[in-house]
Amino acid sequence: MNQSEHSVDAEIRAHKIDTLVRSADIHVRQGRLSDAVTACQEALALEPDHPDVRELLGDILARQGKQHAAIAEYRAVFEAHPDRVSAERKIAELSLRVGEQQRLLERQRELVEDPSRRGQGRDRTRIALVSSLVLPGLGQLCLGAYFKGAALLILALALLYHIVNKVLLEPLSVLVGQMGGPSGGWRGAFGHIVGYSGFTKVLLLGACLLILGAYVYGVIDTVRIARAQQDRRDEELGI
Repeated sequence: MNQSEHSVDAEIRAHKIDTLVRSADIHVRQGRLSDAVTACQEALALEPDHPDVRELLGDILARQGKQHAAIAEYRAVFEAHPDRVSAERKIAELSLRVGEQQRLLERQRELVEDPSRRGQGRDRTRIALVSSLVLPGLGQLCLGAYFKGAALLILALALLYHIVNKVLLEPLSVLVGQMGGPSGGWRGAFGHIVGYSGFTKVLLLGACLLILGAYVYGVIDTVRIARAQQDRRDEELGI
């Protein structure tokens, strides 16, 4: 075969490959993935190392859910053409997807073998809610929201200290100091509270409102965080 005949054969082969690739694209758009695979395989029979065709075949296999076969096609392209960045990227993306699917299957298997694992999240939520009712911020700490929980807990402790100091500790000291006195201990303690200045009473009322708001926010936020975490666990388990 002379050079001219070889060139003609190469052109004919290239034309056939191009026709098969266009046919494969049409099959893909029409959802006939098996026919698209067949067209690619026929094209590769004419030129086994054609990078575009082999990468297209990998794309179609990936759409069929045959990730391992698709990775094999991409790897063959990349090994023959190391500068083929698209093949390298697809290998990485598909390998990551396969790894995530395997982890999902493992979690689902664990859930089937030990259903109590799903209930552990609900137990943690109950503990967090009870903790929020004890002190604002404890629920967030139980659920891992450490910064928010610590800030809310410090605020709640400061407010509670101010309220307890003004309503209980200071009157109690007056009660003890005036015990047996002419004005009577309890009346003196009550009079001490009544005798607070207007500014002190405003601060005390504000502290009471703030601590009430902190409790309400702490419970609502704990429920929100717990639901978000449960949704994330369910999504990971494919539930």
